[in-house]
Amino acid sequence: MNTPAATAVVPFWHRLGEISKYPLQSGAITNVLLFTVLRIADLLPLGIAGLIVSAVLWAGILKYAAEVLVQTAHGRLDAPEYSMQVGESQAWDQIKLQILLWLMMFVGMLAIGAVAGPGPAMLWLLFVAVAIPGATITLAMTNNLWAALNPAGWIELMSAFGWPYFVVAALCALYQVSGANAQAFAEAIPFVPHFVTHLFTWFITHYVLVATFHLMGYLVYQYADRIGHEVKRDEAPAKLRQRHQDPDQGLVDEAEALVQDGRADEAATRLAEHIATRGGTVLVHEHYRKLLKATQDQAGLLKHGLGYAQVLLAQDNLKRALELMQECYALDPNFAPDIADDIHRLAQRASQTGLHPLALKLVSGFHKRWPKHKDIARNYLFAAKVMTDKLNREEQALQLLTQLKAFRPDDALMPEIDAQIQLLQSLARGAKPA
Repeated sequence: MNTPAATAVVPFWHRLGEISKYPLQSGAITNVLLFTVLRIADLLPLGIAGLIVSAVLWAGILKYAAEVLVQTAHGRLDAPEYSMQVGESQAWDQIKLQILLWLMMFVGMLAIGAVAGPGPAMLWLLFVAVAIPGATITLAMTNNLWAALNPAGWIELMSAFGWPYFVVAALCALYQVSGANAQAFAEAIPFVPHFVTHLFTWFITHYVLVATFHLMGYLVYQYADRIGHEVKRDEAPAKLRQRHQDPDQGLVDEAEALVQDGRADEAATRLAEHIATRGGTVLVHEHYRKLLKATQDQAGLLKHGLGYAQVLLAQDNLKRALELMQECYALDPNFAPDIADDIHRLAQRASQTGLHPLALKLVSGFHKRWPKHKDIARNYLFAAKVMTDKLNREEQALQLLTQLKAFRPDDALMPEIDAQIQLLQSLARGAKPA
C-alpha cells in the first residue's frame, strides 16, 4: 500500500475543471470521435446485425473507459491511447453490469413495493442508483462481475470512502443529466439534419462516459489508503512509458516523489536550480510551472515565463508559446516578454489562429522596449493591418501609422506604410456623411 501518495493528492473537488476537460486530451478525444463516427452504422438498415454492431461499439468505448478508470486509479492522469491493459472480457462485463444493475433496481423495486409498500421500494431504487459508481469501480479494479453485483460490497465500499463517495456519485449523476440536456437541446434545433444530431448525441454520450470513469478512478487514487488500493506508479504500460521518455524524466520523477512526501517547495527549488544552471527540456519547464501554479506563485510564473518563452520559440513550438503568453498576460497585463526578434512571427501566428487581441498585445510598446530594433516599422504596420482587417479599428490604425511615419520617416517600409495610410484615409472619407 502506498498511503503517503494518497495523502498528497490534490482533492478531486479542486480538479473538477480538469476532470471535465479530461476527454479533450489527445488520447481520449481520438477514441471519443472514433466511436462517435462509427455510430453512423446505427442509421443503416442492418436489422439484427445493427444490434450486434451497436453492442460491439458499446463494448469498445466501455473498454476504453475502464482503461481510463484503472490508469487514473494508479495516478496516471494523461489520457491513454486505446486500451492497453483492460481485456475484452471486462468490456463485455461492464455492459452486463449496467444491464444487471438496472434489472436489480426495477425488479427489486417492484418486489419490495409489493411486500413493504412504495417507501421502501423508493429507498431500494435510490440505494442501487447511488451504488452504480461503486459497482463500476469494483469491476474495473477487480475484474470480478459477481463482486461488483454484491450489495454488501457496495455498503463496504461506501463506508470506506465516506462522504466523498456520495459527492462523486452525485457528480456522476450530474454529468449524465448535463449530457442528456445537451442531447435534448441538439435534437430540438430546427433545420439540422438528423444524422448531425445523431452524431452529436453520441459524442456527448461518449464524452460524459469517459469523464465519469476518470472521476471514479480519481476517487480511488485520492483515497487509496482508505480502501487498501496500492498505487503502482512505476507500472505504466510500455507504450505509455515510451510516450514519456525524456532526458529529464528522472529529475521530474524525483520532484514528483518530493511532492508526494509533502515537500512541494523543495521540489520547485530543485527544478528551478536545474533550469537556471542547465536549462531543461519542455517536460521540466511544464512540471515546474505546474508546481508554481499549485503554490499560486504569481511572481515565479511570470519570471519563469520570460525564459520559457525563449525555449519554446527556439524549438518553434509556437502553439505552446502563445498559450504561455496568454497565461502571463492574464497574471499581469503589463507583462513584457523579452523576445524582440520573435515578436513578429509570434504575433503573426496569434492572428492566424484568431487571437488578434493577443497579437496586438505582443506588438504594443515595441518601440519603447527596443527603440533601435529593425522590426519597429514591420511590427506596427502588421498591427495596423490587424486593426483594419480583423478588428474594424481603422481610426486607431491610421493614428498608429501616422505616428510611425513621424517616428521612422526613412524606414524601407515607408512606401507600404504610405499606401496603407492612403487606404485608411479613403476609408475614413467614405465613412463621413454627405
